[in-house]
Amino acid sequence: MAKKKKRMSMETFAKGALRRASLMWPEISECRRLARRGPNSYECAACHELFNSKEIAVDHRSPVVDIIEGYQGLTIFAERLFCSVENLDCLCKNCHLSKSQIEVQMRKYARAKRKEEASEHDEDVE
Repeated sequence: MAKKKKRMSMETFAKGALRRASLMWPEISECRRLARRGPNSYECAACHELFNSKEIAVDHRSPVVDIIEGYQGLTIFAERLFCSVENLDCLCKNCHLSKSQIEVQMRKYARAKRKEEASEHDEDVE
């Protein structure tokens, strides 16, 4: 039996469209310009090694999805996504992956803690 394809929500679609549009945000280009050290040579803000343009990623210092609160709606998502250059860093792929994995683990812990606190609150109400 064929698996039924799950339909994407409008909000998920909008988040993806915003992420793609953010690549053209002038602050992203400015961040890359500031990290440029020569022709096709960019300095990673974390390890300070040099990489070509295909080996770097522009990263938000403050995560677009808050670590403690989680996803807070499309408006806050867009406000945090389209930020100033002061909240952006050029990172090599390895440093970006490491930072992202740490944020994911922190988000999972915070989500579990919120669930735990909610269930304790529900028990107190009963």
